[in-house]
Amino acid sequence: MLNLSQIRNLRLAAAEVFPSPSNREAPGQRDEAADRSLNHTQARILSIGDDSILLYSRRLILETAGYSVECARGNIATIEEALLRRFDLVLLCHSIPEEIVHRIVEASTRIAPQTPLLQISPFDNPFRNQAHPALVSADPVALLGAIAGQLENHAERYDHDLRVAG
Repeated sequence: MLNLSQIRNLRLAAAEVFPSPSNREAPGQRDEAADRSLNHTQARILSIGDDSILLYSRRLILETAGYSVECARGNIATIEEALLRRFDLVLLCHSIPEEIVHRIVEASTRIAPQTPLLQISPFDNPFRNQAHPALVSADPVALLGAIAGQLENHAERYDHDLRVAG
């Protein structure tokens, strides 16, 4: 379980990337990319992992940043059931064994092919997949920045696909 100091540090890290409106500088003082990232804070994220403490602490970080988070752990059938609900991003923890990660990627590609997938890795040996190559550090600030970037890229691709189809 996290102690109060660790929780405070996680909230501070989240506030660095996604400051509350009351803490924001006057218009024009923030960079445009940071402002755009704030637009994604209502996104729904499915966080998948095997370690309940990591899932809890990551959920705390993401919810503090304004995201809606659902956690899943357990067997692949439970995770597939969770994937049936609509999410804006699927986040895979480094606590998941590699063979299960591959099965989750396959299930995600089959069930929700438009949903971006992001995997956390504390190491420099990233999992790579042609459909979902995104990888991020477990550092909270890097994680929040990568999530905002993935959501922005996904929104741009989705908008482009709508314009082409329409």
